[in-house]
Amino acid sequence: MSTGEEYVLAYQTYSLSRAEVIIAMLQAYGIDAQLQDRHFNNTNGHIAFATGGYKIIVPQSGLRDAQELLKPFQDEGDDTGPGSV
Repeated sequence: MSTGEEYVLAYQTYSLSRAEVIIAMLQAYGIDAQLQDRHFNNTNGHIAFATGGYKIIVPQSGLRDAQELLKPFQDEGDDTGPGSV
């Protein structure tokens, strides 16, 4: 994340394993996806719903491509919970 480009929220979930799979997929397509709140949620899991769970951020320039790749995940009715993007 040293390009100076702004990173924006592309996806959020309450499942760490789901977040890691999605990040791996986005990175395989050349999108510099990053996971926010990993350590906080791992140590404070009891309040993960209040904080929105694990957040996947991508460069603003890659958001449109990321959203297209993430459509199947959003249509599954997964564990994103309240306030999912």
